[in-house]
Amino acid sequence: MKTIGSTLLLFVLGLNLLFSQWRGYDVYRCGAKGIATGAAFTAVADDVSAVYFNPAGLIQTKKFSIFYTLDGQIKIITLLDTKMKLTYKVPALLGFVYPFEDKYHTTIAFAASSPFQRKIPLEFAVYKFAPVISSEIIRDLAVGFSPGLVYATYIGRSSSSDAWGFGYQFGLLYKLAKKSRLGLNYQSRIPVEWQGDITETFPDIITVGAATLLTEKLVGSFDLEYQNWKSAEYIENGLQLVPADNIKNGLFKTIHPHIGIMFLEEQTGAHIRTGFFTDSFIHADGSNETQFLWSFGVGAYAFSIVKIEAALVDSYIMHLFNDSNNRIETIQVTIEYQF
Repeated sequence: MKTIGSTLLLFVLGLNLLFSQWRGYDVYRCGAKGIATGAAFTAVADDVSAVYFNPAGLIQTKKFSIFYTLDGQIKIITLLDTKMKLTYKVPALLGFVYPFEDKYHTTIAFAASSPFQRKIPLEFAVYKFAPVISSEIIRDLAVGFSPGLVYATYIGRSSSSDAWGFGYQFGLLYKLAKKSRLGLNYQSRIPVEWQGDITETFPDIITVGAATLLTEKLVGSFDLEYQNWKSAEYIENGLQLVPADNIKNGLFKTIHPHIGIMFLEEQTGAHIRTGFFTDSFIHADGSNETQFLWSFGVGAYAFSIVKIEAALVDSYIMHLFNDSNNRIETIQVTIEYQF
């Protein structure tokens, strides 16, 4: 009996140790085309990446599509360091899009996406499974809505746990003029229930954006994203464990500009994209450090029905100019089958 009692005590203590300290995590953006443009995609949102960046943009989809995104991250210590860590997990974006006939002015989809993650050094991810509807409610104005079930998972060195919750997403896309658009995307707070009487709330995020056709082959876009880290909660047995007082607010702290460019290369038919944006790296003590990031991507049709988008988000090169960068490279490849 003593052995059984000791084992149970150790298990309870181990579970409490796992969750007695809040761990930081990152806003994770899904969709290679969206992140390739410096994550300035709210007012563009013209492919399946709209599921994450602005659900209203799905109204622009004209064909039935099945899609998935493969992603990975590499931690670079130095260019000569062989101890790079490459991780591949479940697809960060997965689903289908179905546009109704033009007379309905509506598109529906179902998708799994990942709004929050930290793969290095943790094994932490949040996934949302949700239907998506996008509809043109009046001329030149589309609205999108996506309510869904949320699953969170954490794998520690000696134990693991998971949680469930609910969240929703709302978006607007407005055609301001023939060559310009405005967009808005709101990701709600996401409360989940972990094992061991622990409640956690992931922060809400609101993004506004603008995009314009600069030339016949060049599109420029700009987003401004607000990450409400003050709304993050981690409550164990009634005690708030998130050190939210350490969060610094303001430009480049919780308010992040995103700038993107998209260019059509005529000879190959490929779309080339690049951009710059800032983000927050949240530490376990609740403090946030600014990340300066550069992105690059290419998109093209491999066959008549297969569209491939590839993107890289760089932190290492930008680390040369900003010591606080975490030197983690993110790679995404989105494959879309159009019918």
